[in-house]
Amino acid sequence: MVNIRIEGVIKRYGDNTALNGITLEVHDKEFMSLVGPSGCGKTTLLRIIAGLISPDEGDIYFDDNRVTEISPQDRNVGMVFQNYALYPHMSTYDNISFGLRLKRVSKDQVNRRVQEVSESLGISHLLNRKPKELSGGEQQRVALGRALARSPEVFLMDEPLSNLDAKLRVYMRAELKRIQKDLDITTVYVTHDQLEAMAMSDRMSVMNKGDIHQTDTPINIYDHPENLFVAGFIGSPPMNLFEGNITKKARRNVLDLSWYNLDLSTLPRHRQLDEFEGELMIGIRPDDITIDDVEGMFKAKVTLVQPLGATQFVHLSVGDKLITCNAPVDQRVKVGDDKFVRFDTRRIHLFNKKKESRIHE
Repeated sequence: MVNIRIEGVIKRYGDNTALNGITLEVHDKEFMSLVGPSGCGKTTLLRIIAGLISPDEGDIYFDDNRVTEISPQDRNVGMVFQNYALYPHMSTYDNISFGLRLKRVSKDQVNRRVQEVSESLGISHLLNRKPKELSGGEQQRVALGRALARSPEVFLMDEPLSNLDAKLRVYMRAELKRIQKDLDITTVYVTHDQLEAMAMSDRMSVMNKGDIHQTDTPINIYDHPENLFVAGFIGSPPMNLFEGNITKKARRNVLDLSWYNLDLSTLPRHRQLDEFEGELMIGIRPDDITIDDVEGMFKAKVTLVQPLGATQFVHLSVGDKLITCNAPVDQRVKVGDDKFVRFDTRRIHLFNKKKESRIHE
């Protein structure tokens, strides 16, 4: 397997810059996800790694080998597309073996490899069927089999689960992760679904408008977002974000949120604020907010309740602001209720509003 190194990659389409100097390293045997909203450049970057698109500037390395100008077929890359791209007139066997036959691999080797791959994917009973006779999940496994049959050093996947129903998507997330770990293959996975990226990745890169905003493990990105974009994009529901002005009261920094004055001295990182100038943003995730009938920091009115099995999302309003919290499903809540709200101050995130960056400890 290989280590992928991306150095200063720029890609332009006319006046539009799709990638703005991307530098990233994907470690040997790692599962790396590129995640971000539509149009952020993640698929363009994946296709540049595959050799399907040439960068305007920058380079791609597999280990220490520069592959920037090497053709896709010579990069030993397996790729699975969003629409699977199976040949409709070919059987499962022929689809899986297509790349091997192009390389003029012997018939015995082709048979052996197709059997190995189809058995590992649980599709050996489908080898005589054509794509139109397969379900979406089965078609996806055939596409995986075709990519894996060539024993690639790098595995690239572009939204491979987007056409599956919700139940099958959850199952295939676990299957893809299992396959990747069993094969110890360096993998880059593109998705707009941040929950999918968090569930599958060793590390993930959060992209927006042609830039990488943060690369880290899913838990570190969730717990320590580097800027306001990452804070708002990662998490479902997203992080609650509020802005306010710092004032001094009794020699303490207080954040005036207009609907509540938050004593910043209660926060673990409050000493970083002594030299701070300008407006401050605070962020807190729905899991770190509790509601109560008796006591709390302030009162808010329930505007919407979304039951989700073992939990429920409760949406509240205070002044002109909306707050979302995650509450136990057995907590009695209905629209129109007035509830006391409490933030877990240990879990409040601080951001410089002007720079949109996190204030570090």
